[in-house]
Amino acid sequence: MAFLFLIIIKWLLFIISFAHTLTNIIIHNMIQVKHLLLYILLSVQFLAFAQSDNSYRTDSLEVDSLIKKSYKYKYSNFDSATFIIDKAINIAQDKELIRQEIYALRVKGIIYSIVGKLDSSIIIYKKALETVEINKFTDLYSSIYINIGVAYAKKGDFPNAKTYYFKVLNDSISEVDAKTKANVYGNLGLMYNAKGEYYNAMDVQIKSLEYWESINDTSKIAAVILNIANVYFYQKDYANAIDFYKRALKLNILVSNLYREGQCYHNLGTIYQKLDSLELANKYLNLALNSKATRTSKGKAMVYNMLGLVALKENNYTKSKDYFDKTYKIYKSINSKYIMIPVLNNYAVLYNQMGQSAVSLKYSFKALVLAKESGYKKYEKDVYLNISESYEQIGKYSKSLKYYKEYNSLNDSLFNKGKYSQIQELQVKYETAKKESKLLEQTALIENSKLESIAKDALLAKEKSQKYIITLIFGLFVLVFAVIIYNLRQKRKSTLLLIEKNEEIGNRKISELIKQHQLNSIKDKLDVQRDERHRIAQELHDGIGGSLAAIKLYIGSLLKEIKVEGLDLIHDNIDRVYKEVRSISHNLTPAEFEFTSITDIVQDYVNQISQHSKTEFILIANSTYDWNKIDEKLQVNIYRIVQELINNIIKHAQATKVEIKLNINETEIEIKVVDNGKGFDVKSSANGIGVRNMKTRISNFGGNIEFNSTIGKGTSVVLKMPYTI
Repeated sequence: MAFLFLIIIKWLLFIISFAHTLTNIIIHNMIQVKHLLLYILLSVQFLAFAQSDNSYRTDSLEVDSLIKKSYKYKYSNFDSATFIIDKAINIAQDKELIRQEIYALRVKGIIYSIVGKLDSSIIIYKKALETVEINKFTDLYSSIYINIGVAYAKKGDFPNAKTYYFKVLNDSISEVDAKTKANVYGNLGLMYNAKGEYYNAMDVQIKSLEYWESINDTSKIAAVILNIANVYFYQKDYANAIDFYKRALKLNILVSNLYREGQCYHNLGTIYQKLDSLELANKYLNLALNSKATRTSKGKAMVYNMLGLVALKENNYTKSKDYFDKTYKIYKSINSKYIMIPVLNNYAVLYNQMGQSAVSLKYSFKALVLAKESGYKKYEKDVYLNISESYEQIGKYSKSLKYYKEYNSLNDSLFNKGKYSQIQELQVKYETAKKESKLLEQTALIENSKLESIAKDALLAKEKSQKYIITLIFGLFVLVFAVIIYNLRQKRKSTLLLIEKNEEIGNRKISELIKQHQLNSIKDKLDVQRDERHRIAQELHDGIGGSLAAIKLYIGSLLKEIKVEGLDLIHDNIDRVYKEVRSISHNLTPAEFEFTSITDIVQDYVNQISQHSKTEFILIANSTYDWNKIDEKLQVNIYRIVQELINNIIKHAQATKVEIKLNINETEIEIKVVDNGKGFDVKSSANGIGVRNMKTRISNFGGNIEFNSTIGKGTSVVLKMPYTI
């Protein structure tokens, strides 16, 4: 504060010394003074508003943070992503952060769309649209229309998709900017391409490219060039397609878009497969398989599908079918029947080549139904060709000719020479316009350079005359705001500390909620497992056990009345089986832990084992704390783990002595089992079913298990679980 006081004194002396000069300047420059006073007034008002707005900003930052976190999970964990975004929506609704609520709903729609839940995604987008309409946020219509259009296009519902895209282009309520128009034209291009309308696809993709170039967005330019390459690909103009894919690849590497980089690898691999350059095809497809394009199951399936076609051309039918099976399994899990068309068609091609025409026809007709329903003409064309070839193989030439005509007719309509030349003309016009635009830009730059030179000279003259007045006005401004800025900085520091603290608390709460959500899920699974064990035990005891007891009594009564050779042996075997069933039943449902100590239950089990084993078992249990206070589910799992360890020792260890220690303190439960058996190689046995089961049980309660064993010297197993008394 002392330093600040000295600064204020210096400025006061400066202003007094130039008071006369300043008075003259103010008289001749009243407009500048008015502007200064107005600026000071507005700044003070802004400071007051900023203080009242701190609470609003804290809530807003929390919602933004949740939205960003949910977006990170969109590919990796659907449950966590939806859990977090629902929390963001609830906070936004509670705090009346309407715009952020709309944005959160859009993100939720995207998350559902990624996993193929397109109907749910459309419902969520339309809920966001209702909120926009109620609050008359005209600037948000376009973005939501695009979201809905994309979802409909993914479903194969092209009429509805087109309706929403044109709502954006024909929007009379809000002004549509270049970025939005570019997005819409790009999505329309993808839709036309899927429908086989290649001229329309190229036309709108070039419009999209022009808009992105006007705002100099390299990443989006790379995406559109990739889409143009796709149009050439479906037109079977592979030379131009390869050229544009390689252009797109360079740009996507430049902007570090690993996902689209992977798409370029996939599509180049696809072309080389069609050109029978199988070595290059395998090279690019394996690059795609290791790229971010396969971070979604759908992306991985597309690469598997194409690798299956490469294997098919290599006549490796087993490998080909394996890839198609992987593709089919993924597509089936996505629950979108239209994406099944290519793999069904590929199955048909595979079985045709294998000479199994009947099987091929079965897959072809399934694909044909879906292709007609969806309107994917390019797939429908390929199916007709496969059906024709199948009928030719089995000698039904009239049917073969019929479907070949269907193929030929559709192929002519899709690959029309006139349309192809129109596409080429569009490309030439675009390239010509681009060159002319560059020439005009260069001419304009020269003219602008001359005008800038003249303007610069005039500006320097004006600046020279105003330099002194600007210095004085700036000094006055610093004097007025010195104290205010100091106070504002202090309050800003406090606000930032508060925001950081709130964000830290929010992150901790989110982590705790996710952890609790996972624990509840684990507990539910354990409850189901326990109930199922109880049901099986009851069936064994009451069903099979009861039946065996009845048979035993009946044979016993027969033995009293007649003597049949071997009947007494049957009676003894049934008695033994009956006892084994009872033993299994009791092991599945051990004594109720609510009324019996875990230590007593383990002791009973050890005693029972000792009766039939030469191994000496010693149980040492810490009795300082009441074991019955432990959660019953945890007690059951401790019992199961001890059971598994003892069974493993009896089966494999050849031990003569086993020591079991159960210990509990204020922070953890420890179980230690030591035997003097033959020992084993811990690394080679780490993936055994018994070991995996024990690790799963203990990890469900946040614990860990450690095996120490030396060949010929025995084994020590230590389990530790966190627990609070």
